[in-house]
Amino acid sequence: MNNIIERATAATSPLVALVVDDPSSPQAQDSRRVGFTLSMDYNEALVMVHDRWRNDVEGIPHNSYLLAATFDPSAFATTPPVDRRVILLRVTGRAPIETDSEHLRAITQFFQENPDVRTGRLEGLEPITVNRMSWSGMRGHILGTFFVGQDSKLRMGTDIEDIFATRMMRVYKPTPAALETIVNYVDPDRAKNAEDEARAAGVGVPVPFQIGTVRYTSTQHMAERGGSTNVPVYISPVDFLGSGPIE
Repeated sequence: MNNIIERATAATSPLVALVVDDPSSPQAQDSRRVGFTLSMDYNEALVMVHDRWRNDVEGIPHNSYLLAATFDPSAFATTPPVDRRVILLRVTGRAPIETDSEHLRAITQFFQENPDVRTGRLEGLEPITVNRMSWSGMRGHILGTFFVGQDSKLRMGTDIEDIFATRMMRVYKPTPAALETIVNYVDPDRAKNAEDEARAAGVGVPVPFQIGTVRYTSTQHMAERGGSTNVPVYISPVDFLGSGPIE
């Protein structure tokens, strides 16, 4: 019974939908995970990522979005209210982590001892060492927080309410559906006000229309493997209300 409740809750939560491919499938719960947060302040997060997971999601481009969440998608129904949020990050670059110096030493030694290596890979090292060397750090600028309001609608604030020293977050690369939600997000209150104004004026309810597409990166070498290179971008007439004439 508990499993049924968990799956039903996950399948209907807009927060879970941001970080997983298929909220109703236990096998898909962590398929978009790339790593974990090591530390965070009110402006930036330090994220620890693994090469295998980067490869599984077709890479993490510079300036791309990442999503950080404390909750376990497969156990969302029992998640404490404080953890029911998703932090939106933008990748700003690489960051040093504690083990970088020993990794650099191991790589240097490997090539010194194997000057004829041709693949650029580290096949000669034992697996545990290679796995430890597969972790690296990146910086993510905090853009805001997604949460579900009392009206059960997805909302976004442009900051974070607090940081916790012992709450490390799972970090995910957005799915195409999640990326579409992010780039086309409209505040529910603003959308409702626009609808009310349109009805009062006797005109139709504003309907968003597509103006183009967005993709993860200009170089599509890795993204094409997953078949998700373009995400539709819409613009709403709401964006032009109150803006005055265009000169």
